[in-house]
Amino acid sequence: MNDRIASMKRLLQDHGLSVTTARIAVLQALQDGPAQGHGHEHRSAEEIRASVLAYYPVINVVTVYRTLESFEEHGLADRVTLGDKLVRWGQATHAHHHMVCRECGRTIELAAEPFQRLADELDRSYGVRVDIRHLALRGLCPSCSATGHDPRGEARQAASD
Repeated sequence: MNDRIASMKRLLQDHGLSVTTARIAVLQALQDGPAQGHGHEHRSAEEIRASVLAYYPVINVVTVYRTLESFEEHGLADRVTLGDKLVRWGQATHAHHHMVCRECGRTIELAAEPFQRLADELDRSYGVRVDIRHLALRGLCPSCSATGHDPRGEARQAASD
């Protein structure tokens, strides 16, 4: 038995999931990520299915969706919407966040530390615990911000006005 497959089986079992061929195939596709240089690290269910077909040629898209939703419930996958309303999926590995530019659509990955500090402060101040494994914020990238746009979509007035 391949060490990688054995590792994936243990991962599924450790997260309370039974081992199925479909789950192994979807998990493998999530771990492999997108083809080099092709888009986001997060992919749509259809893109994941296209990758899965190499391992499991009879899987249908409904099975992929259900598997991804199950993985999300068990902490193995993150569901992400990055401003274009397309739901994408990625392997849940570590907290990471994105800022999507409302002007040009550029996506910038943001460090987790400021968000962890915010979560800690919300816990201290309000007694709430927020899930910050993955956030997608909207705003302006450095280039668009430099052109004088404001994150609310309004033009900024010049300082001399």
